Amino acid sequence: FSCPYQQAIYLDAKKDQAVTTDGHRLHVAPTLGLPASILIPSTAAALILAAIKVADTAPVELSLFGKADDGKATTVRASVGGNSSGVSAVVWARRIDADFPPIDAVIPAAHATTAMISANTATEAAKLMLKWRNGSSCGAKLSLGEYGARLSLDHPENGEAAEAIEGEITGTAIDVGLNPEYLVDILARFKDTVMLELTDALSPVVIHDTNDKARFALLMPTEL
Repeated sequence: FSCPYQQAIYLDAKKDQAVTTDGHRLHVAPTLGLPASILIPSTAAALILAAIKVADTAPVELSLFGKADDGKATTVRASVGGNSSGVSAVVWARRIDADFPPIDAVIPAAHATTAMISANTATEAAKLMLKWRNGSSCGAKLSLGEYGARLSLDHPENGEAAEAIEGEITGTAIDVGLNPEYLVDILARFKDTVMLELTDALSPVVIHDTNDKARFALLMPTEL
């Protein structure tokens, strides 16, 4: 990772959301009642999520401590509610002293094509492309048009693999290159139907959770 924020999760109190990115993909999830904005290591966030999974119920209380020269807190404490046995967890993390880039700058302001597709079907198609590329760096091509949605991958030795994806397409027909590994990772965070918004072959693909408008992801396109 070349930037500190690519190893972190930004807790944005102004928008009540948590954001993380590695430069190729970006995830946004809603939060509730953050005391202030702070950038914490992704390893600390992973510990918090692990504690939530262990607990029967998972209320999480965030508290900020310390004060740096810029007036911001230096440390965050996450207290995860206990389960029926009274077990609880507390995770401490030092603030990462870096600015998180404004995500509004990378979200396309308009889109030409919308696809409502099955997250499960798309995940299975992406997994097939991942196997078909057999360790190579080949990108998968997502094609949207009147015929529906189709994911394919052209391997220099194995030839082409293609899989249809259930869904409804509106707007302009479009092809975009995607990394199938990243696509599997993103779709694993959604259930049922997801909405894809595409602008052109060079712009990020926006993937929305149809059950929660505040939860979405961006996936940068790749060369084919």
